[in-house]
Amino acid sequence: MTQFFAGLCASVLGASMCSASIHSLQSDWSDVSNPNGPWSLREGNNPLPHVSDWHLTPWGTPQPGWARSGNAGIGLPVFLKSNGTEAFGHDWAADQIVVHSTDAVNGVGSGPANILFTVPEAGTLSVNGGVWIGRDIGRGVDWSIFLNGTLLTHGSVVSGDPFSSSTPLSFSAGSGGAGAVAGLNVSTNDLLMLRFDSQNSGGGDFVGIDLGVYIVPTPATGALMGIGAIAFARRRR
Repeated sequence: MTQFFAGLCASVLGASMCSASIHSLQSDWSDVSNPNGPWSLREGNNPLPHVSDWHLTPWGTPQPGWARSGNAGIGLPVFLKSNGTEAFGHDWAADQIVVHSTDAVNGVGSGPANILFTVPEAGTLSVNGGVWIGRDIGRGVDWSIFLNGTLLTHGSVVSGDPFSSSTPLSFSAGSGGAGAVAGLNVSTNDLLMLRFDSQNSGGGDFVGIDLGVYIVPTPATGALMGIGAIAFARRRR
C-alpha cells in the first residue's frame, strides 16, 4: 500500500511534491554568499561578512571564513569550513564546519554566534546532526535551538566531555528530547535558529557542527483530495 500511494502521489503531484527536501550546512556551504539560500551565518541579528584570512589561531595557509574581521578584538564569532591546515591541536577534519563562539576579548561589539535557517516551504521539519567541542583546553559552549524565537531545546559541550567529531552530541539528546527537533509543523519563511554562547566571558571556543534540516512538504489540499478520490475509486474496483 505504501508503494501504491508513493506512485499515486508522484502521478498526481509530481515527484518534487512527494519527496523530502534535505538541507545540509556542510554541503550547501559558500565562501561567496551570506545569506546563502536558506542559510545565514550571523552575530546577533547581523549576517557576517567574509574574510579571506582568519588568523586569531594559526593556519598553515590562509583560512577563509565568515567574521567581522580576521584579527584580534573583533574577530569573533567566526564560521568556517576547515581547509585542513590548522597549526594547533583540534578535533575536526578538513571540510568540516566549525564555529568559534563570541567572547568579551575578541568579540567586542558582537552578538552571539548563530545560524539562521529560513524555512523554504511548508511541511514537517526535523533537525539532524549534532555538535562537539573543538579543543580540550578547559572551555565550554552552550547551544540552543529556537523556532520563531521559541526555545525548543538546548545543551552544552565542554572540555573533557565524552563527545567528539566521531561521536557528536546529538541535537535529539538536548534538554527537549528527541521530539523537540523532529516532526515540527512549519510554514514558509518560519525561522529556525541554532545559537552558540560562550560559558565564560574570558574566552569562547571552537565547536564542530554537523547540521541538517529535513523537510517533508505539505501537498496542496486539492491535490490531496485528488489522491483520495483516485485511491477510493481503485479500492472499489
